[in-house]
Amino acid sequence: MQGIKTSIAKKLLIHLYVISTGVAAVITVATSYVDYSRESKVLQKDAGQLSDLTSRGVSALLWNRDTESMGNQLGSILENQMVYKIDVVDDTGASQFAGVAKGREAPRYPFEHSQDIKYDDGGGAKVIGKISFVMSEDKVVDGVLSRFISVLLLNGLKAIIVSALLFLVLKRLITRPIEDLVRHFRKAEAPKSKDVTIEIHDRNTSYDEMSELLEFITIRERALGEFNEKNISTIQAQADTIEHTNEQMALERERAELSARMAQLGEMSAGIAHEINNPLTIINGYVMRARLELKKNPGELTKLEEVLGSIEKTTLRISKIVSGLRAYARDGRHDPFTPVTASSIVTDAVEMCRGRLKGGDVELRVLQTWSDDQKIDCRAAQLVQVLVVMINNAFDAVKTFESRWVEVGGDVDGDKLIFTVTDSGSGIPLEIEKKIFDPFFTTKPPGEGTGLGLSVTFSIIKSHNGEVYLNRGCANTQFVVRLPIRQMSQMSEKASA
Repeated sequence: MQGIKTSIAKKLLIHLYVISTGVAAVITVATSYVDYSRESKVLQKDAGQLSDLTSRGVSALLWNRDTESMGNQLGSILENQMVYKIDVVDDTGASQFAGVAKGREAPRYPFEHSQDIKYDDGGGAKVIGKISFVMSEDKVVDGVLSRFISVLLLNGLKAIIVSALLFLVLKRLITRPIEDLVRHFRKAEAPKSKDVTIEIHDRNTSYDEMSELLEFITIRERALGEFNEKNISTIQAQADTIEHTNEQMALERERAELSARMAQLGEMSAGIAHEINNPLTIINGYVMRARLELKKNPGELTKLEEVLGSIEKTTLRISKIVSGLRAYARDGRHDPFTPVTASSIVTDAVEMCRGRLKGGDVELRVLQTWSDDQKIDCRAAQLVQVLVVMINNAFDAVKTFESRWVEVGGDVDGDKLIFTVTDSGSGIPLEIEKKIFDPFFTTKPPGEGTGLGLSVTFSIIKSHNGEVYLNRGCANTQFVVRLPIRQMSQMSEKASA
């Protein structure tokens, strides 16, 4: 069974009119009651004054039992439109006068006022009887009722006008937008699926646009819920596929990063081999020299100590190269943050790159302002990789320049430690600068670069809660790495321990 549709605008108009009329009626009744009370008090006061004057006027007549004169006097008082009936009794209760106004109907709204009659015979005032008046409030009540009706009609008219104005405002601000929504929902379609069923319940009461809107929303909510429930397995399968794809992408990224590191090692291999081969040749020469000296002068130890010292320095140099190579080659992404001297990071990176730069006749400078024991919480292997990438990129950029140099700098700024890699170039164009940290972007010729170096660098520095950027305020090409000296995760772990 379908209910009867009643416009919400009509409902609003009815409610507004009923409420405003009711409020107006209550105010009018209260006002009329106040007017009646005030005028009734005035009438009561007038009645009291009339009763007082009359009782004094008839007291002597009642004392002398002059009923004729009393009747004449009280009869004239009955001509007063306010007085309808007068009764006089003596002190024994016997009636001495009972008169009713002639030619007038009994008052619709009577009230009675009584007063003792006193007489002073020289021995003091004594009560000798009682006079009672039945008086009419018809004028007062009729006047109040007349004003009440006129005011009520006026307020009713005002209520109609105000309700109509409010109705127009509310229709524009509320009902019209609701109607637009209902029309929109009528045109809109719920998700279509052969497995989705939509039930429309019969309306067994009156309804309006709000009810209709709620019904449309309920239908579509139910349809969407059923649609989502029917397709949850598909969505879950897609989510599993996406998760698997992300895992595959992560694996491919790891392989790409490894390939990038291996490519860098390939580029540096000749220089590293040269750097290791030279010290080994020196060691071999010193060993041969030591043997000759021992054959010539078996007891001479001073020259032998000198030779051994040179061998020790040369092997230390080889050790640094190998240490840097190991640090660069290993995957340090899962290493914990540990305090490491900043100088050791720079040393490992520089020793890795020194041979390549030397072979390309590029001057390598190291300028550090921090103390030798300055430490930083980091994954050392990853920071070595960052500096190696930057130094090699700088080498590739300046190897054809007339002035060829690369400078690795270090400084401390408050709670930040700063690495800089500067080369003799004059900067990077803005259109290229915007892309240099994008994966697979490279300005090198095909086959000479993977485009992953700076992308990996950006990820490493971000994982260290730091920042890496190109310093456009430098006259040359300078990359800056700013890192917190202490990692918050490390501090939290120590505090909990």
